[in-house]
This record gives sequence, C-alpha cells and structure tokens, in this order.
Amino acid sequence: MRVSLALVAIIFAVAEASGCGGSTPTSSVPPPDGGDDGLAADDGGEGDDSGAGADAFTGPAIVSFAASPMAISQGQGTTLSWVVTQATTLSIDQGVGSVLGQTSQLVAPTQTTTYTLTLNGSTTAQVTVSLIATPLQGIFAATGDMTIPRDDFTATLLGNGGVLMAGGYDDSGNPLASAELYDAAAGEFTATGDMAETRTGHTPTLLRNGQVLVAGGTDGSSAFADAELYDPISGTFAATGSLTIERWNHTATLLDSGLVLIAGGMTGDPNQPDAELFDPVTGTFTATGDMIVTRTGHTATLLGNGQVLIAGGTDGKTALASAEIYDPAAGTFTATGSMALARQNHTATLLPTGQVLVAGGANVESMASAERFDAATGTFAAAGSMTMTRVGHTATLLGSGQVLIVGGSSVSASAELYDVAAGTFAATGSTTMARWSQTATLLGSGQVLIAGGNSSVEGHLASALLYE
Repeated sequence: MRVSLALVAIIFAVAEASGCGGSTPTSSVPPPDGGDDGLAADDGGEGDDSGAGADAFTGPAIVSFAASPMAISQGQGTTLSWVVTQATTLSIDQGVGSVLGQTSQLVAPTQTTTYTLTLNGSTTAQVTVSLIATPLQGIFAATGDMTIPRDDFTATLLGNGGVLMAGGYDDSGNPLASAELYDAAAGEFTATGDMAETRTGHTPTLLRNGQVLVAGGTDGSSAFADAELYDPISGTFAATGSLTIERWNHTATLLDSGLVLIAGGMTGDPNQPDAELFDPVTGTFTATGDMIVTRTGHTATLLGNGQVLIAGGTDGKTALASAEIYDPAAGTFTATGSMALARQNHTATLLPTGQVLVAGGANVESMASAERFDAATGTFAAAGSMTMTRVGHTATLLGSGQVLIVGGSSVSASAELYDVAAGTFAATGSTTMARWSQTATLLGSGQVLIAGGNSSVEGHLASALLYE
C-alpha cells in the first residue's frame, strides 16, 4: 500500500548501544530431588535433556549455564555452554535465538554483554561475557569498496559478524532495492539478495532470531507500509506483515520483550497511529500508544530500564526540544525533560553510565553542541561541544567507552572522540574525504566500518574505511 508524497531530504543517524555488568550466572533452577544419595533417578520424561548432569533433576531445569572464557578481547569469541532438562523450548537472547537440541553456542560480542538462557519460556539463567578493551590507533584505513555507491542506506551488524547494507540512493539519485554484505575477515563486499522494494528512509532491526526486519521507507515518490525479513542463512528477503500505515524516516527499536517499536516518521495520514509494535512470532504490526508530539528526524534510544527515550526531531514545521519516554509495560508515551536546544537529525548514543549523549543536528543551521540525558532524573544537561558543527554524522560507542563521531560536514574530513569521564570532545584521525549520510558499524574486532555516504567532491560514495 502506498501514498504519494513530496520527498523531503532528511538525514538522520541513530546509534544504540547497550552494556550489562556483572559476571555471576544467575538462574531459577529447581533443587535436586532429595534422595538419600543426593541424585534423582531418570524420570523418563519427554523433552530435550541436554548435557551431562541432567539426571539429577526430575523436572525442567537449567542445571548450568556458563561462558568460556568469560573475558575476551575485541574480535575474539567465547563459547556459551549449558545443561538443561526436559526442554521443549530453549533460547538465548542478544540475537542468538533458538538453541533447542544444542549444548553450546559460539558468540563474539562487541561489548560486555549479558546473555540470558530461557527454558520453556519461563526458567532463566544469565552469564556475562566481559570485553577487554583494546586501544585503537585512532586512524582510518581503506578497506574494500561496496559493489555500488550508496547514500542514505542502512547498515546492520549480523549475528555472524557480517554487515548487511541495504537500499539507499545510487550515484544517479535512484532509489535501490539491492543489498550487499561486508565480510570483516576478508575486507570485501559481495552482493546478496535484493529487497522486494526500492527503499530509502527505511529502518533495519536485528531480531533475536538473527533475521533483520526492514520496515517502511520511500522510493522517492511514494511511502511504503511494506516490511521484509532478511535471512542471513539463505541470503534472501521475504515479505512479512505490513505496517499499519505508510511511513519513512521513522525509528525502530528492539525492546527487551523481542518486539520492535516503530515510532514517528513521515506518514501518509497524520491522524493515523504514529507508533506501532512488530511481533516477530506472528509477523504482524499492531498500534500502540501515540507519541505526545508528531515527530520525524528524531532519535529513539533503548534505556537500561527497558524504556525508550524519544528526543527532538521536527513536527514538520519547526525543530523540537521536547522528549518523551515510551513504557513498553504500559504501551504509552509520557513527557520527560526537554533538551536545552531544539534539534533534528542529531545522534543519540547510550553511554556505559546509562546516560544518553545527544550530539549535533540542525535547527535552521547545523550544530556543534551536545547534551546528556539522565534517565534517573529525566533531565538533560550540557555535555560540551564538538570541534565543529555536524549534521548527517554518525556516533558509535567504542569498546573503550568513548564515542566516535564521524562525518556530517561537506567541508571537513575530521572525526572526533567524546570522552565520557571528562565530558569533552577531541579530534582523532581523518577520513581523507569529507562525507555525510554514511553508515558506521562497530565490528567484532573493535574496529568501526565507515561506508558510503555523500561527498561534495565525488558525489555518492562506494568507498569504505576502517577506524582502528
């Protein structure tokens, strides 16, 4: 379903990152049967008894859940292993998905990550894998080029360590349906299956089952309600349920429940619901509470408490300073403190402190200022200024806890780092060419892949760089 609309060039970047502390596995595990020898006889029950030691339990139980090693460096992997009894369903979050019938799984987190093993939908155990930050050199180095130039496209880190590039505009300004994959080990891009629609202004979301939800967007003249799922195993896109309304330049946020919150954007009918939820189990979208203010060019950031911060953007007339919080439990949006300055097309990054760094953007002119949102107080406070004004830039949380700011200028190839502890920005390496509307993806190696975008010198770019 489509509706015609005038194409408005809005560039925005949303950076989300999350980290969990702790290293002690916790689980709701029933005690062993109290027989005289401390062991329970095999009850012969149905289900998957995975691993040695399961015979000591008479009902569904997580006997153990561990990671080896529990501390890794950037680019390294660790093996999650478990022993369970009578499993009818068994899954791990953080994009791993179902592990029924398995006793181990190799993972390669890009930051300190807590994994939750869920047995039969209720019993859980957790283990935290700590990432030992490896200092980066602070330089940009060339890697392989994309198969074609792209601007206003999306990049998604897959569970296998690859990066999916999808849609955008080519160097002639035509919207694209094509997609490609970056192989971090080989440093090369290769084509993968095409989307059913040409899209830009869409959102990609990595689901817990490892697939990628691509929702909405525009072909330059019409907005879409269509959505597709990318399967990394088959390398193909397949249709799923449609949005409740056509929209583009919206945000998409994976909630702790596994649902995806779609909010705001340019829609065909402002009187229609401006937020909805995608359920990966049913493949359907359903309306949830409306935002307080109509927004596009805003950011959406998942907070440590499971709620979502919606900040800034434009109501179609002026830039907004207001912000609101989505509560998944209630399905409602409520107002929170406002930013000091109205801004749109900025970045928002969840910091290791639990605060959110909002940087740059535009309000008539591009901005250098930054602010930090404190979820505990619901307020924003000044967080210094970048070394220059930026809009259409990217912000990436590094393993060191710093934030890498790249691009967003037509005249400067500079990049900078935000030091969370000091609350200051400082210059880092140069991208060799000024670019904006590129993508930035933190790889398992700790490097950051900078790909595509636009340049006042060469137009739409196929080139890619690694920050290392």
